[in-house]
Amino acid sequence: MAVLSQDVQSKLRGIIDEYTTGGIESKIPGLVYSAFRNDGDPIFQHYSGLRGVTSESPMSEETIFFMASFTKLATSVACMQLVEQGKLRLDDADQVEAICPELRVVKVLTRNKDGKLELVEKVRRITLRMLLTHTAGFGYAFEDEKLAEFSRPIGFDDFSGEAIETANRHLVNQPGGTFQYGVSMDWVGVLIERTHNKSLEEVFKEKIFQPLGMNHVTFHPSAEDKCNLAYVHRRSPSGKLSTTDHFYRRPLLAQDGEKVPCAGGHGCFGRPTEFGRIISLLLNDGLDAKSGVRLLKPETVDDMFTDQIPDKPRFSNISIPVAKPELANPTPLMPMPHDHTEGWGLSFSINHFPEPSGRAAGSASWEGLANLFWFADRKNNIGGIIASQILPYGDTAIMADGLSVASGVLALVTFAFQSSTVLYKTVRSYKTQDANARALKNELSDLTGVLHSLLETVTNYPEISFESLELPLLRCGKTCEEYGKLIARCTKHSNGTRPSFRDWIGQQYLKGDITDFRDMLAGTITAVTRNVIDEYKDMIDDTTADLQKHMQRLDERARSLAPPAESVESDSTDWLALFEEKESTRKGLQICTELSLHIEALESTSSENPQFSKQPSADKYIKSSLSSAKSSISALESRLRSHGSEIDKRMDAMKLKTELSENDINELAQLRETKESIHQCMNVVAHAGEDLARERANVFEDITMADNAYGITVSTVKDLVYARRVNVQGQARYVGGQIDEASYNATITALTDLDRGSTQYGGRDNKSALSKDEAAKKAVTSRAFLERHGPGVTLEPSGVPAKPSG
Repeated sequence: MAVLSQDVQSKLRGIIDEYTTGGIESKIPGLVYSAFRNDGDPIFQHYSGLRGVTSESPMSEETIFFMASFTKLATSVACMQLVEQGKLRLDDADQVEAICPELRVVKVLTRNKDGKLELVEKVRRITLRMLLTHTAGFGYAFEDEKLAEFSRPIGFDDFSGEAIETANRHLVNQPGGTFQYGVSMDWVGVLIERTHNKSLEEVFKEKIFQPLGMNHVTFHPSAEDKCNLAYVHRRSPSGKLSTTDHFYRRPLLAQDGEKVPCAGGHGCFGRPTEFGRIISLLLNDGLDAKSGVRLLKPETVDDMFTDQIPDKPRFSNISIPVAKPELANPTPLMPMPHDHTEGWGLSFSINHFPEPSGRAAGSASWEGLANLFWFADRKNNIGGIIASQILPYGDTAIMADGLSVASGVLALVTFAFQSSTVLYKTVRSYKTQDANARALKNELSDLTGVLHSLLETVTNYPEISFESLELPLLRCGKTCEEYGKLIARCTKHSNGTRPSFRDWIGQQYLKGDITDFRDMLAGTITAVTRNVIDEYKDMIDDTTADLQKHMQRLDERARSLAPPAESVESDSTDWLALFEEKESTRKGLQICTELSLHIEALESTSSENPQFSKQPSADKYIKSSLSSAKSSISALESRLRSHGSEIDKRMDAMKLKTELSENDINELAQLRETKESIHQCMNVVAHAGEDLARERANVFEDITMADNAYGITVSTVKDLVYARRVNVQGQARYVGGQIDEASYNATITALTDLDRGSTQYGGRDNKSALSKDEAAKKAVTSRAFLERHGPGVTLEPSGVPAKPSG
C-alpha cells in the first residue's frame, strides 16, 4: 500500500518520466522504480516509458526483465539456508572439492616475467566463503583482459547459457588473495544443485519464490513471458539509444520442456518488483511479513550484512579497464574520494560510509549488467530497485542522483509520517474521556501535520541537505511503530466488537508512559521543524559570512591597486582578475537571495499568536530562526551598499585624470557594470527583506461553533492565518485561509443571501426573533468568551496598526 500523498507521488513520477520521454532521444527508454519497507508493501512504485524505443508497448507490471546479477541475491539466500541446516559449511575446502571436484584441479592464469600468459597451480584451496565473497580467484571474461586474451580467437562467452563455460573457466588470482568479481556465484549455484539433487529452478521455487509469492521469476521464461519481454538497448558513445538482440539467449530460444542450465550468477528472468520481496525479507531479518514464513534466521542475515573482507577493502576510485566495452564501461564511473571504500558481505556489496543520498553505512547493494540496481538499508528500513535494459553497464543516466528520491531523508520522513498516522488513527478509534489520551491524540494530530509538510518540503527541494533530521525522524517513526504494537498487545483480549480503551489505559506501565510518550512527540515536532529552518539559516549565515570576508579582501585589493588621484594608474591583468572575483561574489549573493525565498516559503507553514498559546512550541523556535535569517539579509544589504560606495570612489578618482588611456576607459566601463550589478543585488535583497518584514502570522486555536453560526478567519492582506482544533457542531460553517478582498466580499454576500433565503422559506431570523431573556443570556456568553479568548484583532495592510474588534 502506497503511503505518499497523491501530490508527492505525482511529483516523483514526474522526476522519473523526465528521463524516459523522447523516444530514441530520451535518456532512458523505460524503467521500473520501486521502493519498499520490511512489510513487503511498496512505499512508491512506478513503471515509466516504453518496453523499447521502437515499441509502442508501455512499461508495465507485466514486463519481464533479464535480471542478470540480481540472480545472485536469490542464490545467496538458498545457499545460506543450506548453511543453517548444516548441509554446507562456509570454510570447508574438503566439502567443496567433494561436491565439485572440478575446483580441486582448477589452475591460475597469470603472466610470467616475460609478459606471456601461463597456467600455474593454486597455492590455497577454495572454500564456500571465498566463492560468496568473490575472493576464490575467478573473474569475468568481459572484464578481465587475461581471460579475454587467453580465450581468443574463439573467446569466452560469459552468457552462453552452457554449463561448460563455467566448468572450463580458469582462475585469474590465487584463492583468498584478492577481491575480483566473477563467476564464483555460478559455482555456488552448482553446489546448491548437487546438494539438493535438484535444479536451481526447482530449489528456488520451493524454497524462495513460492513462499514469497514470486510467481513471475524463473530461469525458463514461458511463451507469455517472452511476449512481455523488455527490449535490450545499446547506448552509443554519442549517447544515442538503439535496440539490440538479447545477449543471454539460450533460455529465450529453448523449446518448452528443454533443459537449460540454471546459472546461479545471472540466469533469472522476471518482474523486478517481485525481486523486491527478497529485499524486504532481508530488511525484516529473514521473516516474510506477508506470509509469516521465516526463510532465514536473524543471525544469518546479520552475517550476510557483515563485511567479510575487512582486510581487502574495495577502493572505489581504482581504475578497472574492461575487455569488452560493448558490455561494460570502465570504472570508476564517477570521481570518488581516494579513501572511499566498500566491503563485501555474503554475496553483495556493503558500503562503509553513509551515502550522500542518505543511505546508512552498513547498507547492502548490487547491480545487474543491463543497468539494474538494488539496495537494502536495514538501519532506515528502506529498500529499492531501479530496473532498465541498457548496455553497456555503468550508464550514468540510470545512476543519476535524481533517481535516488526514495532513499535517505525522504524515506525516513515517509516512515515517520506513516507510523504516526497509523498510531493517530488507532488512538482516535478509542472512545475515552481520559485527559492524557485526548492530549496524546492532539499531539499526534499536530505531528502528522508537521511531517506531511516536511514530506512536501523534502520532495520539492531535493538539492537541500536535511541530514540533521535523520535521527529525530528515525526515532519518531520507530517509537510510534512500537507504541502502536504495544497498544495492540494490551487491547487484544478486550470484550465486544472492538477493543476498549480502558484495557490500554488500565495497564500499570502505560499509565505514566502516555505522558512521557506525548512529551517525546512534542520534542520531535520541535526538533524536526526547528532543524529544517536551521538548515536554511545555517546555509545563509555561512554563505553570507564567507561572502563578507571575500568582499573585504576584494576591497583591500582594490585599495592597494588604486594610487593617489593625481597619478592614477592600473595594472590591467590585476583588474581583470579582480572583476572576475567580483562576478563570483555577485553570483554568491544571488544564491543567498534564493535561499531567503526558501525561508519565506517555510515561514508560511508555521506561525503562532502568543495571545492564544502560552506554552513553548515549535512555532516560537521557527519565528526566532526566521528572525535571525532576516537579520542576515539586512546585514548583507548594508555590506553591498558599502561596497558600492567603494566603487564610486574609484570611479571618481579616475575622472580626475586629464587624459584617460584605453585601459582606463575599459576599466571605467567595467566599474560601471560592476556597480550596476551590485545595485541589482541590493534591490533583490532589499525586496526580499521587505517581503519578510511585512509578513505577520496569526494562529487561532480551540474554536468552537454551534447552531447556524458562520465563522470566517481569513486574511486579505497576505498575512499568514492558521487555525487548528476547530470544533464545528450543528449547522455551523467555518471558513479559513488567505484570500483576496474581492473573494472575501463575495463570501460575505453569499452568506448574507443564504441567511435571507433561510428566513424566506420558513427559517427563523435569529437576530429579530431573540427575546429579551435570550439576548441577555447571549450577552453573558459573549462576555465569557471575551474573558477567555480576548477581543481578537482586525488584520490590516502593513503599516496600519491593528484595531481591536468586538
